[in-house]
Amino acid sequence: AVQKIIETVNNPDQVSKVVFALSPGAMHLMLDPNGSHVANRCLQKLLPESKAFLLDAATLHYLGLATHQQGCCSIQKCIEHSDDEQKFNLLSNIISSALTLADDRFGNYVIQSILNHGIEWATSKIVDELEGHFGYLSIQKCGSHVVENCLKRAPQHMRDKIIKELINDPKLQHIMVDQYGNFVIQTALEHCKVKDIDAPPAKKRKFLSSMFNHAGSATYHLC
Repeated sequence: AVQKIIETVNNPDQVSKVVFALSPGAMHLMLDPNGSHVANRCLQKLLPESKAFLLDAATLHYLGLATHQQGCCSIQKCIEHSDDEQKFNLLSNIISSALTLADDRFGNYVIQSILNHGIEWATSKIVDELEGHFGYLSIQKCGSHVVENCLKRAPQHMRDKIIKELINDPKLQHIMVDQYGNFVIQTALEHCKVKDIDAPPAKKRKFLSSMFNHAGSATYHLC
């Protein structure tokens, strides 16, 4: 019934009344499986200034939403249906906790969604936030998917930055044989030219030699 009302409001006074009624429960709407349908309809139907009550709540409580089963879907809808300024504010807050979210069973989907949007500044900021932790994330069930997505979506110089960190990781051997890390390394080899990485030649040779021993494949872009 509420969704129908949102569909049919057609003047500023009616919109104002709907927003006034829904605003106090913005977070409940986005966290509730049924309420989220109402929130989504608002995001799709209302003008930026009218749906700001949802986007402001999402920007303020981004961590609670992104780490919640229903909330992680709602916050992705907020990203999708925000204007430039709203999107910048929301993404900036989310990305500030990229490391926490990348390793979370629901939050990782939010980070991957941002990467999939192909917003260059946001992608670069995510890589910066995760720097120093790519080895750890590569052997985590959720984090490894984020690392793989960074390797697929980031600009080339940032992909090189990630693989350089992996090559120099003291636990590289463990990463390469790990059930999740092995896929990260394969993705790295598919999307990076190892010969161009700024790392000691001996380490690069060891990296490639070990990878062939474990993967037994000659299909990677090594040069």
